[in-house]
Amino acid sequence: MLRPPLLFSSLLWTTVSSFACSAPPDPEENSTTSTSSTNSSTGVDSTSTSTSTSGVLTGETASGSSGSTSGGTTTGEPPSDCEILAQEGPPVAQSILAMEADTWTQIPDTRMTDVCPEDPDIQGVLGCVGVVSAWGGAALDTRRNRLLVWGGGHADYSGNELYAFDLLEGTWARLTDPSPGPSSQMYSVDPLPDGTPVSRHTYDGLVYLDAEDWLLAHGGSMATSGAGTRVTWKFDPLAGTWLNLQPGGTIAPGEGQAVNLSSAYDPKTGTALMRDPYAVYVYTPRENQWTVLLDEAHTWSAQTSVFEPTRRLFFSIGGGELRVLDVDAAMDVSDAWAAADSNAIVAAEAPGVAYDPVGDMLVAWSGGPARSLDLSTQTWEEGSAQGAPASAQPAGTFGRWRYVPILNAFVLVRAADEDVWIYKRTAGCAP
Repeated sequence: MLRPPLLFSSLLWTTVSSFACSAPPDPEENSTTSTSSTNSSTGVDSTSTSTSTSGVLTGETASGSSGSTSGGTTTGEPPSDCEILAQEGPPVAQSILAMEADTWTQIPDTRMTDVCPEDPDIQGVLGCVGVVSAWGGAALDTRRNRLLVWGGGHADYSGNELYAFDLLEGTWARLTDPSPGPSSQMYSVDPLPDGTPVSRHTYDGLVYLDAEDWLLAHGGSMATSGAGTRVTWKFDPLAGTWLNLQPGGTIAPGEGQAVNLSSAYDPKTGTALMRDPYAVYVYTPRENQWTVLLDEAHTWSAQTSVFEPTRRLFFSIGGGELRVLDVDAAMDVSDAWAAADSNAIVAAEAPGVAYDPVGDMLVAWSGGPARSLDLSTQTWEEGSAQGAPASAQPAGTFGRWRYVPILNAFVLVRAADEDVWIYKRTAGCAP
């Protein structure tokens, strides 16, 4: 049984303020709320709607005892942020860190649809669930430990609002409101008349630039026409606003096709890597410029990309392909990874794929058990299917599966109208 959350001392709160999105939750408050205060960590006016949860995970995989997962140190060294979270953090964070290895669970009362707008003019064919199910992607805000989810597009959904799931508190927030406009014709342009980005299938075209502390969004299939857009956008989490970057460079992703993009962040250079069906590109934020890294035609199917920082390899997986790029050499090295090219993950449409530094593995999901690619042996390992969601969205998972370093766990937003999933490949905190 989980013990109630402890109050942070001023010393501990100073230590963890760099990774906590908001103050510890009020244990009396377990219902959907709307607040007009300003979040001190994000600087975004939280008049946006958010949900709160009691913080106790479902299923039998979350154990109440901290045990070794609390991360108590025996070396005399100060505890890590993760170890402090395990002892003093919000209930959701404590619950995740108490999970056993190779287990799944869901965080209760965490349906994104609880904070969706009800404007009838933007609902399209699917309504708000289309933000996720209609080729919708996401990126991990590493500064605030929250998953940013954005999507919609084509005939599925016309709302262009941005969502965030706080992984420590287990709450959803709508960071922006949808642009007004009863005329469906106005949605087929980018930017919209109010200067914000049109709703679109985002695919895997969202990258959080940690060094810059903002979200990069590029490409996608616009509402309602379905035509591709090649506008590059910045979302500033402190201001809560979008900016049309209008970058320089001779070419940007989508010159041949602005859909089915996949991307990843290179932490060493602070750049974004992006692949379209014809080439691989690099976006350099300090110069606000796209450049072509390698001309390389490949499958038109939807893929998800991930960057492996030690070998400096850019993996693009899905639609029957495993493409591997040596970033420093600007060279395709896919042939050297042929042994790993036959797998259910590779065959899937835009599977969730993330790098796990603890095991030096790519950990992926596309229904059923998680599967891990050992990068040293190029062999796939299958985890437990017990408690795992049986299937992925037909359109794909994209970036809605992410590794969260502070929790040493993977988050999955499978559907907007179901609770958020957590997978723990290894117990406790990362070494």
